[in-house]
Order: sequence, then structure tokens, then C-alpha cells
Amino acid sequence: MSDLTDRRLMKNVEQFVLQNMSRGQISLEEMASAMGMSMKPFFQKAHEITGKTPAEVVRDLRLRHACILLQRTNINMSELASHVGFATGEHFINLFKERFGITPSEYRLKYRK
Repeated sequence: MSDLTDRRLMKNVEQFVLQNMSRGQISLEEMASAMGMSMKPFFQKAHEITGKTPAEVVRDLRLRHACILLQRTNINMSELASHVGFATGEHFINLFKERFGITPSEYRLKYRK
């Protein structure tokens, strides 16, 4: 597969995740199916392209989208967590802090547009 094909696949994965993130759990099976692939080849391809598992890709996309919402909106943390597909505000805050080294509230204050 070419770089272009790889980039297109990951762009499609990103769009799929953005469209479906607010409903919570996104399964490997759903993602693979949406990309027109079976699970194992999809998992291997996504991992080969990104160096991450599809679940890690989804988590990173959720956290990146959360950053945008933190900069542009005033919605509270539990609402924001739910909007980007995390089960609880607490879980979201812990993952966010682990990934970025600051809490979502600190991030909002620091990068507010």
C-alpha cells in the first residue's frame, strides 16, 4: 500500500471516530467494517501506519478533540468527557493528565482562544 492509501485510511478512521465518539465505545470490529476490512488486517495496518493499536488511535483522537473543545467552549468536564466518548469525567481527566501532563481545566486556562 502506498503512503497516500495509508493516509487516506487513517483520515477515514479519524472521520469515523469523530462521527461516532460521542456514543462511547467504538469496537475494532465496527472500525474495520467501516473501513471495508476484516479485523486482523485492519488492526495490523493501523498499527503499521501509526505504531499504535486502533484503541490507542481512538483514545488519542478523543483527547485531541477534547483539546479543541476545551479551547473553544465552556462546557463542563463531565459533559465534555461524555461528548468525546469517555465513560466518566474522572476517567477523562486522568487520561488527559497522563497524556498532556496537566488537567483539562489547566489546559483550558492556558490555551483559551
